[in-house]
Amino acid sequence: MARVPDGMSLTIAGVLNVAGRTAVASVRSQQVTARDVVLVGGAAGGVGILTAQLARIGGARVLGTASTANHPLLRRLGVEPIAHGPGLVDRLRAAAPDGISAVFDTVGHGTVDAALRLGVMAHRINTIADYDALATHAVRGVGGADAGTAELAELADLIVRGDVEVPIDSRYPLERVRDAYARSVTGRAVGKIVVIADESSADLDA
Repeated sequence: MARVPDGMSLTIAGVLNVAGRTAVASVRSQQVTARDVVLVGGAAGGVGILTAQLARIGGARVLGTASTANHPLLRRLGVEPIAHGPGLVDRLRAAAPDGISAVFDTVGHGTVDAALRLGVMAHRINTIADYDALATHAVRGVGGADAGTAELAELADLIVRGDVEVPIDSRYPLERVRDAYARSVTGRAVGKIVVIADESSADLDA
């Protein structure tokens, strides 16, 4: 359990546990500093958007793959957007001609393969989505199990201070949990999807 800090809505607190601990543990696994150029695969997703912001707070220059519709959001958060899909390696070479030093893969879809082709050292690639890469390469797989309530509390404080933003993609009442899942599997959610168990006590507009 972790205390919800003053100034944080229950909606935001409710979505932090898995995604928040995963993002914190992932970024800490690479000890990101101002010397790093970081790539976050899936930077507009629930884990990716937190990971990208934490890497930026660590001082790194952060590139993030996302659909073009989400590029304005990433720019506002200080992340340099890169379109995903065919030609990704070439776009990354053009954006970071001196190289990328650390990669956080939150969605799979070839992010690890692109990183290896760009010469990123395997131990500086962390994936929570590409299980084949974990089995065949010496990449890391640090996730939420590697962080606890202390890390969650630190992230909550960053959010309350306004240093990290948690976009809410959509909210669903409990009886529409199937719709929430359907939204999730499209891969188009921006930030977190929320299922509200008790609308009478939830801050639906937070």
